[in-house]
Order: sequence, then C-alpha cells, then structure tokens
Amino acid sequence: MKKFFKKEATVLAIVLFSFGLAGCLLQSDDIFTQTITTSGKVVLVSSDSVSFYGLQSDNGQNYYPDSLENQYRINNLRVTFSGRVRFDIENNWGLFIELTSVRTGN
Repeated sequence: MKKFFKKEATVLAIVLFSFGLAGCLLQSDDIFTQTITTSGKVVLVSSDSVSFYGLQSDNGQNYYPDSLENQYRINNLRVTFSGRVRFDIENNWGLFIELTSVRTGN
C-alpha cells in the first residue's frame, strides 16, 4: 500500500508542477505578440477629433504604430517595416505594433 501511495504522490507532484509551469508560460507576453516584417505604405488617418499616421500592409492589414519617426510621416510613402504586433492592446483602426525598424521602399 505504501508503494502505491508513493506512486500516486509522485504522479500528483508531476501534474501539479506541470500546471504551475503552464501557468507561468501562459502569463508570458510572448503569447500576446507576433514579430512581423512586411511592406506597405504610410497612411494619414483623419477624423473630426484626431489625426495620426498608420501603416497599411500590401495585403490590406492596418497597423497602429507605437511611434513613427517624422521622416516617415508622409502620406502614401512606401515602406518596409518590422515590429512586434501586440494582441493584448486593442485599437479600432488596426493592430497595435511596436516598431523595430522602418525603411523606405520595398
């Protein structure tokens, strides 16, 4: 009977450890991000109360950049950009992206 209890305790410890490890992994920011590199254009988005520059990829996906340097704030400028798309931040216009690089042309 003691052997059986030891096996149960070992299995239970492994299961609890696995759940604990899974919980730590699920809290990681990595599940909320995706690194991308794509080409598209800079677009000036205007409404009555706000204007900002966004990025529109060639496949039509809109990206709301965390920051876009002034030299790239030209409507319809062709760019290639890379960054981390953040799925944990909501935006009505497009996917929020933390830019890591932007260059003109494609």
